[in-house]
Amino acid sequence: MSGRKDIIQPFQTIVDGYMAVDVISTPTNVQYIDRISVLIDFTGTPVGSFFIETSLNYKPPLTDAVDNATWVALDLSPAPIAAGVADSIYIDITQTSAPWIRVKYEATSSDGYCQAWISGKMS
Repeated sequence: MSGRKDIIQPFQTIVDGYMAVDVISTPTNVQYIDRISVLIDFTGTPVGSFFIETSLNYKPPLTDAVDNATWVALDLSPAPIAAGVADSIYIDITQTSAPWIRVKYEATSSDGYCQAWISGKMS
């Protein structure tokens, strides 16, 4: 009989993110998860870049929304972008050692709306 795996049930981390400006998801704790999937759907004609950022020093705010953590983008190849048309992007992250991740969109021009979901499991 095998033990149960740690998982993150799929959940939506960005809801109707307006892509004329930068969009940042809420941080997700992935400390016991080593395979993470991110799905990003977007509409409109946005132009910009997506990032999966990691942090070692993020601490969930207890009484306010101040985030004093250091966030560093993972090196994703090819870099996920919005190229002026509606699209979907799937990102598969394996063997990350970071305890926290978040999705970030940096707007360049135009607009649209994005939705993002995260899920994960142990290998």
